[in-house]
Amino acid sequence: MAYTTVTKIKTMFRDIAINAATGDPETETAVTTETVEELIAEHDVFIDAKLYDYYVTPITGASSLSLVGRISKLFVAYDIKNILESTTQYSDKSQDVQSNLRLQAMDLLDDIMPHWDSTCCEWVEPVIQLPDADRKAVSPKGGSVFASNTATPTIKKGGDNW
Repeated sequence: MAYTTVTKIKTMFRDIAINAATGDPETETAVTTETVEELIAEHDVFIDAKLYDYYVTPITGASSLSLVGRISKLFVAYDIKNILESTTQYSDKSQDVQSNLRLQAMDLLDDIMPHWDSTCCEWVEPVIQLPDADRKAVSPKGGSVFASNTATPTIKKGGDNW
């Protein structure tokens, strides 16, 4: 199940034609339905890979799907914007999509993942919770049997240093 759809992607742009591939360069749109579906599949795999360590993937809860769908939609819209700009070879100001959609998507993705804060030596909860997504247990890093001693060794001349 995809996190977003071609119809939802079209809402990110004004006056965009996304049609099925015809094979004729004269009648084919710059962005085809097949291209958008491929981009959606690629970005959904990327999102699942990023969330895999922290959440049961794919995300299935209705509320969480809305947020993850937004992230997927931003990633795909960014790629479409790049396709349109490379086709016309100028910045597509008529679409008014000049902010970096990929950065927005990455920021949202980072906000829904817990992370290890090395200064506090603890896990920090996500800024934005996925309310109905199943979380995986995260093992504490501080409980490792391989933790090293952080004390500075004191060596005395002529002393029993071993």
